[in-house]
Amino acid sequence: MNGLCAGTLSGGPVHDRGRPLHFVRAMGIVLATLLTGSSAAPAQQTESRLGLHMIINYTSGASQVVNAHPRIHKILDTGSAMRASARDFKTNNPDGVLVLRIYTPKSYNVSQDPAWAANDFWTTVLAPPIDNLSPEDRALIDYVEGPNEGDSTPTWGSLADAQWYNTFWVNLAPLIGNAGFKPCAFSISVGNPPGDTAYVRLMLDTIVPALRVCKSYNGGWSYHAYTIPYSKIVSQEIWYSLRYRQYYSYFQSTYPDLADLPLLLTEGGVDGQSGEGGPGWKVDDAARYIDWLTWFDARMKENPYVVGCTLFQSGDPNWFSFDTEEINPWLAQHILASVPPTPPAVPTNLNAAVNGPTSVALSWSTSSGATSYNVKRSSTSGGPYSTIGTSSTLNYIDSDLTIGATYYYVVSAVNIAGESANSNESTVTVSGGYAVNSGGSAAGRFAADTWHDGGYTYTTAASVDTSGVTDPAPQAVYQSERWASPSFTYTFPNLVSVGEYTVRLHFAEIYYTSAGKRMFNVIINDTQVLTDFDIVAAAGAANKAVVRTFTTNADPGGQIVIQYAAGSADNPKSAGIEIIRNLPPVYLGDLDEDLDVDQADFGLFQACLTGSGYNQTDPQCAGVLLDSDLDVDQADLEIFVNCLSGEGVTPPESCLKPPS
Repeated sequence: MNGLCAGTLSGGPVHDRGRPLHFVRAMGIVLATLLTGSSAAPAQQTESRLGLHMIINYTSGASQVVNAHPRIHKILDTGSAMRASARDFKTNNPDGVLVLRIYTPKSYNVSQDPAWAANDFWTTVLAPPIDNLSPEDRALIDYVEGPNEGDSTPTWGSLADAQWYNTFWVNLAPLIGNAGFKPCAFSISVGNPPGDTAYVRLMLDTIVPALRVCKSYNGGWSYHAYTIPYSKIVSQEIWYSLRYRQYYSYFQSTYPDLADLPLLLTEGGVDGQSGEGGPGWKVDDAARYIDWLTWFDARMKENPYVVGCTLFQSGDPNWFSFDTEEINPWLAQHILASVPPTPPAVPTNLNAAVNGPTSVALSWSTSSGATSYNVKRSSTSGGPYSTIGTSSTLNYIDSDLTIGATYYYVVSAVNIAGESANSNESTVTVSGGYAVNSGGSAAGRFAADTWHDGGYTYTTAASVDTSGVTDPAPQAVYQSERWASPSFTYTFPNLVSVGEYTVRLHFAEIYYTSAGKRMFNVIINDTQVLTDFDIVAAAGAANKAVVRTFTTNADPGGQIVIQYAAGSADNPKSAGIEIIRNLPPVYLGDLDEDLDVDQADFGLFQACLTGSGYNQTDPQCAGVLLDSDLDVDQADLEIFVNCLSGEGVTPPESCLKPPS
C-alpha cells in the first residue's frame, strides 16, 4: 500500500495514512522450480502491462491471472503460497519479470551511516530468506526490492534525506546485484517526490548516482502508481498514477543515459478514496475499476521503459478495499486478449488434382490462425512462385491452363499478423481432361469424386499392390470405390468436340477375395469396351491394382460418358478414371500448325524477322522465337532450316517441341 509523504503536490493536496499492524506479517517472495504439467508459454508475450502483487494466499482468481501469462508478478515474502504462485508464473512465462520484496519492521534514520544501513539491510533483512531458498527457487527471482516507500528509511523530506537515501542505494544495489539479482530501487510512494517541479527535479538530481549504479547491474527502480483522483485525465494523473512521466521527461533532457532505465510499478490501482468501500477501488463497482485499468494499461504501453504494474493486492483479505479477487477473471482475460496475433501456421497436405480439360483443383488442410490463404504457382519446381489468387476456404480452382504443361503449387496462410511460410509443393500436369478418385477425396492428380450419377461409395484401409501398373494412381484411389446396382454413370463435359482422348480406367477389388465374384460391363460413349470384366482375374489377386486403357473421341457436344453396368456377377464398380487429351505433335518451325515445315512457314518466319538484339513483341510472332532470346535473327533461322521438311513431310523427331 502507499502512504503519501506530507507536503503539497503541484497537482493537488498530499494525504498521509498509517499502515495497520497486519501489514507487518512476514511475507516475501520467491520464484521457484517449474511445476510439472503447467501450461506452456505462449508464442508471444502479452502486450498488457498489468500483473498482480501477491500477499499471503494464492487464490483461485490469482491462479487464473498467473495462467494467463502476465509480463510481471510480485510476491511479498517467501511463504509456500507465494512460492507456488512464483513457480506457476515462471513456468507459464519464463521471460516474465518476477519481483521479490521482503517485509521488515526495521527502520533507519538520517543520523545513521547510510552505507552501514545498506549492509545491515542486506545482511539482516534480504539475505536470510533468500539464502533459505532452494537453488531452483532462487534462480527464478529477477528483481529484489529494498525498503518499501518511506517505511524504513529517510526519503524525500529534505535534501539531506534524499542524499542519505541515494547513498543507501549506492551501497545496497551492488549487494543485490552481486547476489545474482537485479536491484529495484526506491519503491517511491504515489505523489513523490513531493512538491513543485523544481523540487522534484532536485530530488531526482540527488538520486541519479544510485540509479546509475542500479543500471550497471541491469536493474531498475520502482514507483507506486495509484490514482487518487480516480480519473482518466492525463493532466490530472501526471501527478499521481502517471507521475513517473515527469521523471523521464527530465531524464531525456538532462540525463539521457537514464531515459531507458527500466521502471517497475510495483504497486498500483486506486487509493485515497473516501466513502463506504474506500480507500481502494471498492468505493465504487468493479466496472469502474476495470474501465480505469483498461485506460491505465493503454497509457503504460505508451512508455517503453515501463516494465509493468503489479496491482495491489491479491491474497490478503485484510486489505479488502484493494482486493482484486473479484476482477481477477477479467484481468486474466484482458491479459490473454492483449497477446498480439502471430502469423498462422504453415498449411499442410496441399494437393493439386486435374479438375477438367484446363483446370486444376487445389485442396489443403486448415492452418491454425489463418483468415485466408494465398495460392501460388510456378512453372519450375521450387519456384519462384507467383500469387495467382486468394481463398477463404481450403480449396481453389486454377483455370485456363495450358494442356500438357506441368504446374507447381504452394499455398501460404494469412492473418492480420502476417503470412506463413509456404506449404509443401504439389505438382500436376494438365491433361486436357479429367482425373477422378471414384468414391474418395482428392489424392495426387486425382480430384475428389464428382461428375457421377448414381451409386454408393466404399473404402478400405487395406494396402493395395500397385506394382503391376505403369503410372499408377495413388494407393488411396484404389482403396475407395463407387458402385451401384444395376448401373451408374460418369459424364465428363467441356471437352473438344470429337477430339481424341485416352481413357484410363483404374480398378482394384477391395471387397471380394476371389475371381468370379464380380463381373460387369463398361460402356464409353455407347461403345461397350469391357464385358464381364473380372478385376481379380485381370489383376491376378484381390487388393491389386489394374488399369484398362482405351482411345475414344468426345461426342459432338464435347462429352465423354462412361457407364458401369451389371454383368453376370454382382455390381459394377470404379476406383478411378483418367481422361487425357491426345494432342497432335508440335514441331519447331511449324508456324501454320499443319504438321510440316515448308514454304508457307518460311513466309511467316520472314514476316517476323527483327535482326539480332531487336526484340520481337508482336504476339502473332511468338512461335517464331525458336531460340532462348527475344529477337528473331540468324540463330532462329538456323533452327528453322534444320527443321525444314517440305510440304506434307513430317519434320524430324529432334524438332518436336516440348509442352510449355
